[in-house]
Amino acid sequence: MIRELHISRFMKEKVSFLAALARDMVQTLPGLAEDFSGEGPEEIDDRDVAELVTSMEALDADPTLWEPTDNWHPRNANAAILQSCLDEYYRENDAVQLDQASKGIVIPERNIYGESLRQDILTSANLVNQSSTGRRVGKFRLNKRDPRWVLVLRAKAIKRRRGIPRFPDNSGQSTPLDSRARMVLVGDWGSGLPGAVQLAGKIWKSHLQPDVGSKDLHVVHLGDVYHAGLASDYRKNFLKDWPVPIGQESAVASWCLAGNHDMYSGGHGYFNMLKDQRFFRQNQSSYFLMENDHWQVFGLDTSFDPRDFSGDIGELYGEQAAWVAQKRAATPNKKCLILTHHQPISAYDVVKENLERRLRPIQTNGQIDAWFWGHEHLCAVYDSYEKIRYPVLLGHGGFPEKPKIKRLGAPPINYEWLTVDTQGFVLFGFAVLDFDGAKIDVRLVDENDVQQHSFTIA
Repeated sequence: MIRELHISRFMKEKVSFLAALARDMVQTLPGLAEDFSGEGPEEIDDRDVAELVTSMEALDADPTLWEPTDNWHPRNANAAILQSCLDEYYRENDAVQLDQASKGIVIPERNIYGESLRQDILTSANLVNQSSTGRRVGKFRLNKRDPRWVLVLRAKAIKRRRGIPRFPDNSGQSTPLDSRARMVLVGDWGSGLPGAVQLAGKIWKSHLQPDVGSKDLHVVHLGDVYHAGLASDYRKNFLKDWPVPIGQESAVASWCLAGNHDMYSGGHGYFNMLKDQRFFRQNQSSYFLMENDHWQVFGLDTSFDPRDFSGDIGELYGEQAAWVAQKRAATPNKKCLILTHHQPISAYDVVKENLERRLRPIQTNGQIDAWFWGHEHLCAVYDSYEKIRYPVLLGHGGFPEKPKIKRLGAPPINYEWLTVDTQGFVLFGFAVLDFDGAKIDVRLVDENDVQQHSFTIA
């Protein structure tokens, strides 16, 4: 990830520049939508161009986005899409360097993002020349160094977001889980950061590869591939470094939930990513069930929502809640483990009640033995809370965060992961769950393969 794209001052300058550029393009270049359409497979119409200008102006004018910080990661679909488009722009123009300071930007001693800009080429100096009248001379074409190319990418992402993908029905499928299986859980891992890549290597070499062929093995991502769930994001930040190597899909099962970032551009990149052979057990669906004689493990989609695709509602789309209730009613003697991206409770933020309300019938009956989730880039094991026996936040898999102050009246925490690096960022980590009949032994392990905490769900 490029360090500058997470510095609010830098991003505010780029947003202001691009917002003005978008307005100028609409005013001075007639037939703009036609010209944009020649730049890729998606045809862009006047509505896309108008929405492009509106969204850029809204970003520029939104005061909630621009608090000064060198760790800028707003939960805003428009901002995330722009981050992805800028990332592609700088890479296509060979303007990115590894782990070094860029001119004019103060970079900390250790660049946790791993990359910075060699040169900032997003300036007016790189605009394609136009005639003095502002009209086109022949066919207007963008080259990839022109800053307007960022807006072309953005317009296409906005268009994709409007086209709602199909929500696959997976309620008829259930994957067998061995009574002594191992399941590795990692949340918010899809950043491509050096620490996240290192963590994936530790998962494979220490917790999967030694048991290939002798144990039922699973890896579950709890959601969020950065920045905006575009196809390029999955190529760069997810599939190439996924802890299960290509060719090992029969030995190790791979699963991936949808996070809010996966839905920011409409979810098309996410559902297309699930076609990767390593995720074949998931049937290209965003929710699933694994079970054995003792446990039902539900992976649920809390992000898909055609009303908005902001990803922050924390809802269960479709018939997921009814499906879970029906499965629990049919096998009440089995224990239940819930996996989601969004949180049912939080010590750090106020949580909307959408998710908790949908699962309240089984929760109030004491039918949720454990619940693991991501979204917040921290790790904590809560005390039993409102009949959820083991609520666990596991969102520290690959995106930088510093410890947060707990809010007044927060749910009580039994264990809080506070291990940090020299800059105060929480070390990345994951959970190893070893199923043994009716109990699960849980180990919380950091990016250096050091165990930080353990407990047993029994």
